[in-house]
Amino acid sequence: SELGQTISNNKNIQISNLKSFPKLKGLPEVVVYALKILWQFGTLLVCLSQLPKPDFICVQNPPSIPAIFTTFLIAKLRGARLIIDWHNYGYSMLALKHGSKHWIVRLCERYEFLLGQFADINICVSNTFAKDLNVHLIKASVLYDKATNHFHIPTIEEKHKILMKMIAQYSYKQFEGKSTKSTRCTTEDEKNNIVYLPDRPVILVSSTSWSEDENFQLLFDALKNYATHETSNLPSIVCIVT
Repeated sequence: SELGQTISNNKNIQISNLKSFPKLKGLPEVVVYALKILWQFGTLLVCLSQLPKPDFICVQNPPSIPAIFTTFLIAKLRGARLIIDWHNYGYSMLALKHGSKHWIVRLCERYEFLLGQFADINICVSNTFAKDLNVHLIKASVLYDKATNHFHIPTIEEKHKILMKMIAQYSYKQFEGKSTKSTRCTTEDEKNNIVYLPDRPVILVSSTSWSEDENFQLLFDALKNYATHETSNLPSIVCIVT
């Protein structure tokens, strides 16, 4: 995905693009995987070596291989401090494909937790995650994700404008109202004020990466149970999956 203009237009941010690993056909999977690691290690190593000397190097995990080792090596060679931003475990995602007892998964697990102990700073997204890291001798500080000021709870006028745009520009018929000045949730009254409709549905928005470690079927099952619930006064739901 493209970077936002706040980042791409910032004069203090230099963006370096890494070359993608070429597609190889006819080789065993383990060979392709090994070559890909070497390719990524080399391209990342060269890229970080050519940048001005940093005080800190921050790497997000996952991907852990070879990013953590490469940044750890560069940090030591260039006298920088290494920060690991933990969002998940790379080995656990690998285990979804190969199983938790596979030797590659076990090796990646040891690699990940060992290098995590040598980082100067570890941060993660929840207290539960920090406690789990602590079990593996990694002391992490919790740094919650926080949206910028651009994101806020919209006013009813803003909600009406968004829904009208979704109808007119993106043809979302689920939000169409009974008139050209109304939506499924809002309408314009005789005083030109935007008001809520009493029978408006609940709008449920959920993002997903569709990865194997995310059981999104739970939401679908819950929606089915909700739809067949005997209580008749429950509002209908419009579910948007991004």
